[in-house]
Amino acid sequence: MKPLILFLLAGGVSAGVTAWQQQSVSRVRIAIAQLSEQIVRTRNITDVEQASLAAARARLKQLQAERQALKDERTAVAATEAPPLPTPAQEGWWPEGRPYFYLAKTYLSKVRFRSRPLRADDEMSDELKAQFAEQKVMWIDYQLFDGSELNPHMAVLLGMSDEEVTALNELQARFLRDVRDLEVARIQWLEPPEPAGVFGAKVVGRLPALRSELQPLLDNWERALEQTLGASRAEILRGQAKDFFREHLDDLGAAPREFLRDDGKLNLWVRYTDQWGQHFGAVTFNLALGRSANGQDWQYGHLFGPGAPGELK
Repeated sequence: MKPLILFLLAGGVSAGVTAWQQQSVSRVRIAIAQLSEQIVRTRNITDVEQASLAAARARLKQLQAERQALKDERTAVAATEAPPLPTPAQEGWWPEGRPYFYLAKTYLSKVRFRSRPLRADDEMSDELKAQFAEQKVMWIDYQLFDGSELNPHMAVLLGMSDEEVTALNELQARFLRDVRDLEVARIQWLEPPEPAGVFGAKVVGRLPALRSELQPLLDNWERALEQTLGASRAEILRGQAKDFFREHLDDLGAAPREFLRDDGKLNLWVRYTDQWGQHFGAVTFNLALGRSANGQDWQYGHLFGPGAPGELK
């Protein structure tokens, strides 16, 4: 009896194990089937996306080709419709009835800005016309720079853009400020003033030669000028500026300068000492007028003008 019970028990256990194994196999088969279906769906999606990408690339190439074709067509139309620009050979260097004339670039370096006469029959403002009641000709100070601003006619001659003009004006303003700061730092005030030996005038201040100290500033100015305008236009403007600095900025302190005040204490002028001896500057500052004798702002206002270190009263 006992062996029979053991046999039946072993058979039941074996059947249970077999059923469990069959269930496990079924679950694995189902999982494999599901995974296979997912792989197929993913592959189909990838194929669709790749097909869409290929179609998009083909469309992009088509659009690029159409755009280039339109550009080429527009260029061809412009070339056939736009009339050729006139030349000096066709209409002469000074074409009559035209608002322009031709000027070779090689002549630009010979252009000079100088004071010029303004005659009574020239176009002018009412204020200037009133001044002609006493004199028939007035001299107009016509400079390369007005303060730190470039003469607009020079900008036109060099074909400068508004951005280039603004950049050059800012460059000139910084350069003038640095020059004046150095002059303020290096001037020697005389108290009491010393006899000048002429006209009963007194020397109230002296500036030593500053060219060597100002040369690095000038070098930086010229480099920035070339960066702004390019080599060819910078070379033309550099030549113009050299004359301007010599005439209106005492050649950037090439010679020692003395500042003389007359016995009446109304006028102040500059005396230079160089290899040719002593000579006076062309411009005199009048304290009563608060301006130079020719009506222009004086270049030494930062030394002797209102609020300046050596303000004259």
